[in-house]
Amino acid sequence: MNSLRFGCRALATFACLVASDLPASEKRDTALIEDLLKLPAPPPDWREQLSRAAPPGEAPTPPDAPLETLVEFWQLAPAGPAPERRVQTRLLESCEAHPEQLVPLLRWFPTDAPDFHDRVKAIFDKLEAGLAAEPRWSDILSPAFDWLMFNSRHFRGELIENTRETFSDNDGNTLARHVLTLARLDRAATEKLLLSLAEDKDRFTHTAALVWLHSIYSASDDARLVGWRTDLQRIAADVSAPARARDYAIVGLMRSRWPGQEDWYLGLFRDASLGGLPDGATVFSPLCAVANDDPDRWIPKIGR
Repeated sequence: MNSLRFGCRALATFACLVASDLPASEKRDTALIEDLLKLPAPPPDWREQLSRAAPPGEAPTPPDAPLETLVEFWQLAPAGPAPERRVQTRLLESCEAHPEQLVPLLRWFPTDAPDFHDRVKAIFDKLEAGLAAEPRWSDILSPAFDWLMFNSRHFRGELIENTRETFSDNDGNTLARHVLTLARLDRAATEKLLLSLAEDKDRFTHTAALVWLHSIYSASDDARLVGWRTDLQRIAADVSAPARARDYAIVGLMRSRWPGQEDWYLGLFRDASLGGLPDGATVFSPLCAVANDDPDRWIPKIGR
């Protein structure tokens, strides 16, 4: 607001300077401009202020407010709690009539409601069918596809294949997101995929698959846990194994608690090679990473 007023004052000053050399008729016009510039600056756009000042997740009007008002607010609303189901339903109805509203509103839809999944899928199918005539729909299809793939039964085959591909990627966060999402949506498909990847000849892929099998089933009494754990301990101790595989095995095994874990972890400090595992420009320090993740548990024990 201050900058706007300063700009108006500067413009008024400039107008005065120019006006001194103008004919009388034009000076009257200039005087009118000066009077207009002395008026208070217009208020800022209310929608911008609403997006900054409104409490997260709290609509400025009741759930039965005009639909246009709700859509406007939730498109601009900052991150926060999702609206109540009545509002979510009305927002989805608006997206069904106006698909261009879908992308900024997807984040407010419930991820555990199959009826919402199916209705968003119907919007997706409609837009995909009309893509040739309306190329702009491509900007909506990609976010809608991701939302459906990561939250619903739709595009399960694509999620499985995308998860498989993340095992050859260096981004551990992406790998974790895909595996945990698939495990949440389809435990059987996750186990089948991980068991097949555990047979892969690539040593990191083999290691990562074992880590996630061990992690996902760690709270169960699955008899295979001991075998997976033994294989990972062997990889962790193998100085010929890739640095990234050794790091992933150690950090992965420490995600959950199991019998003999403390003695095994503390015993790793006798292995000088684990002080730093070089992999190109990256140096992995799995023992430090574990201690940093749970310092209250490990720092006192390491210092003994």
